[in-house]
Amino acid sequence: MISGQEDDIVNRLAGQIKNAHAAKFDPDVRDVRRGGVELELPLVYGSGERFGTAISAEDTIRLLSEVSMATGWMPEQGGIALKKRINGYSSEIAMEAGVSTLEFSFPPVTDIEKTRQMVSELTVPLLDAAHDLGIIVMGYGVQPITKPFPELFSPLDKYQAKLVNRDAFYRRQPDNMDISTTISAAQHIQVEAMGSEEAIRLLNVLNGISPELIALTANSRIMGRADSGHADPRSMFYENYGKIEVAGVAPRFASFDEYYAKLLTVPLTLLKRDGKYFVVAERITLGDYISKGTVQVKKFGEDEAFAMHFSPSDIDTVEGTVRWEARVKGATGTVELRSLSTQRSGSEALALYSAVVGIAANLDKAEAFALRRDVEQTRAAKRNASRYGISGAGEQMLRSARELLDIAQEGLERLGENTEYLKILYDRLYSRRAPSDNGAEVFNQQGVRPFIESRRFNPDE
Repeated sequence: MISGQEDDIVNRLAGQIKNAHAAKFDPDVRDVRRGGVELELPLVYGSGERFGTAISAEDTIRLLSEVSMATGWMPEQGGIALKKRINGYSSEIAMEAGVSTLEFSFPPVTDIEKTRQMVSELTVPLLDAAHDLGIIVMGYGVQPITKPFPELFSPLDKYQAKLVNRDAFYRRQPDNMDISTTISAAQHIQVEAMGSEEAIRLLNVLNGISPELIALTANSRIMGRADSGHADPRSMFYENYGKIEVAGVAPRFASFDEYYAKLLTVPLTLLKRDGKYFVVAERITLGDYISKGTVQVKKFGEDEAFAMHFSPSDIDTVEGTVRWEARVKGATGTVELRSLSTQRSGSEALALYSAVVGIAANLDKAEAFALRRDVEQTRAAKRNASRYGISGAGEQMLRSARELLDIAQEGLERLGENTEYLKILYDRLYSRRAPSDNGAEVFNQQGVRPFIESRRFNPDE
């Protein structure tokens, strides 16, 4: 615990670092809010006895090599990631949480149509290479055939370090399946904040509206050749991730100062230096670490601990271990919404992106909407959304989802943006059928193979 003279040290250093961190959201450096998209696309074998099972790390690297040769994207980290600068920003295709999941990180842009163009252009080479190799790129769902197991964890240092520390990170599920090693499909959306205080408003709003968006976007009930009955198992897992203070729906913050004070209490698990991750070998919070100036860490794969000195960039690593539905990303000056499921088509992915962009542009109304529920009510609504989706939603959820979409549409109109993509979400609301329901119907009536075929990702649809 921090006490006595250590308080002065922590307050002084933390204050300096906090101010530097807040400056990353300086609105003077931008005149138009930009947004970025990340897609996680699961990969499964498309022929023979292995049809529908997660592809191996070796075949994922082989696939990335094909993409690299076709596009000029440069391989990194032994071929498990490809990088390229687009419009001055670093973009990446990487083997992320699961070895057979590829995450696309698109550069931030100022309008929706540019995002649509990038999603199409940058995923087509992957789809072409996958077709040639007999691999299916899925746009939906927890991977349906291969049950989760540690060998499916990405070889990237940060995931292997988490795997070593898994007992501290994850709670075991009742059936002893650790969903953290599942091949999942997630869509992350980042929006720039026009100042550090607006970042906190966005953080509160995006956490607060997560139940409605989860209900509308829940992607798959299917896990391990079975219908789980839950609309969004991935979202339910994160409700049980670590301590609720750093997972699920975030606490509500009144200011950047209050948010930063919360970060000082977060236990350290990993630290990053020069692109490498290190496991923290002692129980310590960020505030304690600042006070001591050093912490004992272990390099992944090695037993010997050594002292690592504090660096202001460590705050970015700490933020990266927080698993709220939305979280601040100081390194990029954005707030990231993490709770959405990757959709099957480019238009569906753009629907979610459009909704978040519209909500950010209509922040006053969105904030009033989100603050009507307190945090515990929001967490309860999110659990219900994860279990039942939009098909099992009560009348109150249906009304609030409609109101939220109207707020997003008004925000897009204010920006002069195309609102057409929101029609997809309105249609789901009116029909009370989200992707989770459509996929489960195919699976239960026709079986695994038609289900997987129906979940193929199509960027141009």
